[in-house]
Order: sequence, then C-alpha cells, then structure tokens
Amino acid sequence: MIKQSYGLIVMQLFRQKQKPFRFLLSVFSQKAKHMKKSFDLPRLVRFAATLFFAFGFGWAIHTWSYLDDALRADGEVVDIVAIENTAKDSDKQRQTLYFPVVRFMTRDGRAINFQAGTGSQSPIHSAGDPVTILYNPEAPEDARLDDFASLWGPALAMAAMGAFALFLSHLLQKRRDRKQTLS
Repeated sequence: MIKQSYGLIVMQLFRQKQKPFRFLLSVFSQKAKHMKKSFDLPRLVRFAATLFFAFGFGWAIHTWSYLDDALRADGEVVDIVAIENTAKDSDKQRQTLYFPVVRFMTRDGRAINFQAGTGSQSPIHSAGDPVTILYNPEAPEDARLDDFASLWGPALAMAAMGAFALFLSHLLQKRRDRKQTLS
C-alpha cells in the first residue's frame, strides 16, 4: 500500500531528472491498483439503495402530512398540456407526456387553476372531465389530484428503485464472493 503524500511524490519527481514522466506514471498506476482493490461496488450500490429508500420514505411522510391538512374539492379538467420529454425512448424517439390542467373552487370561493404534477404517455383525462382534488387551504395553488399515482407514485417509485439497487448489490456481492472463492 502506498502511503506517500503528493508533496513527497513531487519531491521525488524533482530528484528523478532523467525520466520524470515514467516515474509519475509508475506512482499513479500503483495508486490506481490500490484504489481498484479497495473499491467496493456492492457497498456503493447498497448506499444508493439506502438513499432511494430514504427519499421514498421522506416523500411518503410528506404525503401523509399533506393529507392531514388538505381539503377535498371537485374540479374539472380544463386543458391538457403536452410536454415533450428531452430523453429519447428505446425507439430513439422523444416521448410526450400529458398533464391535465384542473380548475376548482376553494371553500372561500376563489377559482384556482393548476397543472397536475404527474403526467402520462397518453392522455388519461379529457377537457371537461370531473376530478377530485386535494388542496392546501393556506396555499390553494398547492393542489394535487386525489388518485393513487399522484399521491403515492413518487414514494413507491423511489422504494422500487431502492429494492432494485438492493437486489443488484446482492448479486454483485455473490459474484465477488464466488470470484474470491475461486482464486
């Protein structure tokens, strides 16, 4: 294991008058070999899984607290906004996501329009469709459709990514253990 600081490496570089680049290459290749041996991909993937689970759990807590304060109202879809996604799908074509724009009345009689935060690849709603919404009475613009995907979809997506990352880390760890057993 190399325990030299970069200052010492520079000092040794100045002592090596004939072949400084070859010396640097040997030092950094030795450091790279050490880093490769100490790099733990399964642990990194488990850390990513932990982050996904934490964000999903945090999103779920945020949704629960939102539901505690939210009021229900009947709304109407007034428009559908099509937003072209910048990422391309497997067919090398850009995807278009459709988001409903909903109008509802607050308890104090104000008319509020909002665009839903969740969209779909094909329009689920049409203009004129009745929908139930939830809104924050202190900030009515902070409204959401009262459906499972709008409320719990982001938290479940994060949890699913965390489960996948955990499964992947398990496979990587098994592969590493098998390699170590064979060598």
